[in-house]
Amino acid sequence: MIFLNDRNIYNTRYRSSLIAFMQAKGIHVKGYGLFDGLNSVIRVVSAILFTGEMIISSNMKSNIFFLLFNRRFGMVIVNGLGRYRSSSKFRSIFTWLLKKNSEKIILVQNYADYRFFRRLGVQKLEWMPGSGGVTRKIADKSDSSCLCVTRKDKLNVQIDTIQDFLLKNMCCDTMHVVGVSQTDVENIAVSERISGTGYLAQNDIFLNSRTYFQPDGYGEGIPHALVDAIVSNMAIFISKKSF
Repeated sequence: MIFLNDRNIYNTRYRSSLIAFMQAKGIHVKGYGLFDGLNSVIRVVSAILFTGEMIISSNMKSNIFFLLFNRRFGMVIVNGLGRYRSSSKFRSIFTWLLKKNSEKIILVQNYADYRFFRRLGVQKLEWMPGSGGVTRKIADKSDSSCLCVTRKDKLNVQIDTIQDFLLKNMCCDTMHVVGVSQTDVENIAVSERISGTGYLAQNDIFLNSRTYFQPDGYGEGIPHALVDAIVSNMAIFISKKSF
């Protein structure tokens, strides 16, 4: 079985529990990253064309690439249309690709997207609400800090929400942004109360605070970190719109 993602590190971050579970059942699992270099592209194409292994893809770019091989069976996890939802051209192209892939099982995490594709007649469509949560260790002592989890390419669309939250909530003195470097934060943030932690191992992402903030602009499905924060019993702030 092959887990296909934009980068293999995403398999480690977001599919590690599932991969470990399947390996414990005696299932041989490999993780491929489509954009980890030319050799990775060749490896992925070879796996699609010349092996009979079950392929499970996730993340939009990897999904589109896998959907181009419409006669190849497999599974596609659609995290969500997110920021692409406002593009009628993209929605039309993506829906056309889904319809052409009758050999694949399509799992959709966002319920609004699931209803949209179902209404347009996409076959073998299933709603998969979230991806399960992992109980993680949180900060030992409560303080006036908060944390959020994101990555550099999402920070640009989330920074306004983060800064607005800090202005309106004096209970949070510092916002630790997990997954983004301090340099990247300083390049776009106005508030000095935002601190970038850089990349942290999954087991350590909640160690800076007991309070979790979910900024607007995530744009796809249900954030893994949010589900983990819920089952880790963190205090959670989220806007009504995102909720």
